[in-house]
Amino acid sequence: GRKLIGRGFALMIPAIYAGAWQVNAITVQGRGYALSVNMMLIALTCLLHVCFDETDCTRHYVLWAVSMVLGFYTVMTTLYWVITVAFCALTCLLALGRRDRLLKIIIASVLAAVGTVLVYSVVWLAIGSNLMTKDELSAFYGMSHIAIILRSPLGAVLTGARYMLDTPYIQSVPREGYARAFADHFLDVFNHFYAFGAVLIILMALAVILAVVTLASRHSYVKRNGKGERDAAGDGIMVFSWIVIWFAMITPITVFVQSKLPYVRTFTYYAAAVAFGVTYLLAMLFGALGRTFTHGISLIVAALAFAYILSKDYNTPYGDKEEAILDLMEQEDLGRMAEDGAKICLTDCNQEYMYRFVYDEYPEMAGMEEADVIILDKEMLDPDAEYHWEFYYDYDSVDHDRIREMKQLVRNAYYEAYVRNCK
Repeated sequence: GRKLIGRGFALMIPAIYAGAWQVNAITVQGRGYALSVNMMLIALTCLLHVCFDETDCTRHYVLWAVSMVLGFYTVMTTLYWVITVAFCALTCLLALGRRDRLLKIIIASVLAAVGTVLVYSVVWLAIGSNLMTKDELSAFYGMSHIAIILRSPLGAVLTGARYMLDTPYIQSVPREGYARAFADHFLDVFNHFYAFGAVLIILMALAVILAVVTLASRHSYVKRNGKGERDAAGDGIMVFSWIVIWFAMITPITVFVQSKLPYVRTFTYYAAAVAFGVTYLLAMLFGALGRTFTHGISLIVAALAFAYILSKDYNTPYGDKEEAILDLMEQEDLGRMAEDGAKICLTDCNQEYMYRFVYDEYPEMAGMEEADVIILDKEMLDPDAEYHWEFYYDYDSVDHDRIREMKQLVRNAYYEAYVRNCK
């Protein structure tokens, strides 16, 4: 941040980003989306070094390529921030007149694309060989995976790649009514950062408008007076302006063109766009004031973000089912029952995770035949329901006789809890 704006406002960027609820929720869970964001920040750091360092170091281009490969290998939705960062590199290096470094960035990006294909080839080999050995019409039906890979590695890779392309992680949705759904979805994304998502959208829009005006003003000035000597502060604001514009605009445009509504967790990295936009807006409006004042603004924003982390809203589960489990556990006071010696049967990993979250200890798991308390997802009691990987039981493995012998204690939209009938 200090390469772009004053030292005081630089503190604001990590404070706003770190205070976002979505970032904390995903990071605490150890999800790949958090690791992908780290790769994005490494790529951005490399870009700033390429933009501003007098000495052109090869390691920055290597790290740029490696961060993109690792980002893609972690989650495929890395594509959204890769496009954004690529636009930032293109416009910033062109604006700074560093065309030789832009060429190196392009070469590093091409090598990153090749590296991504190579690392995914291992995945495609495994998927392809698995499909080929199960396909009764295939000449490789019934063969071992190793034999297929040795005899037809290219066929396995192409089969796996074709399967991955045919079953995308995020499906497109119909265009009819999409605009309204798109607007509601992005409002939800912002609300997952901070509770006042609509305010953040307005601040982001103002930041983009101000960045466009700033770039237009700078272009007009250079056109009238010539480039002259490089101005480090002016170059910093120019680069920051491009970053704000692209980070705010590229993702919504890309998603809209694709006609998709990606999962909210996909946009964890977009908290950085919020941090850039809000910081830019405050820096441009109040940056001319004294250093003490600008440091004060950053400290206030950082303190508010930290206070938000400590608020009650942060001590909540991530999804609807987790909320339902929490509600059920609080109603029946499951922790007290366990302390009293009750044997508890948790039937999916969401329940096990929430037990750990609520009571800060790992549950002693009991089987259905010996349990005093059984918690069931309602889908486990539906013979037509689809099996989910989170389940430890399905309709066929649930001990229905045991359930009928028990008394239903509580229920909600997703779960039912049964207790041993003492009569």
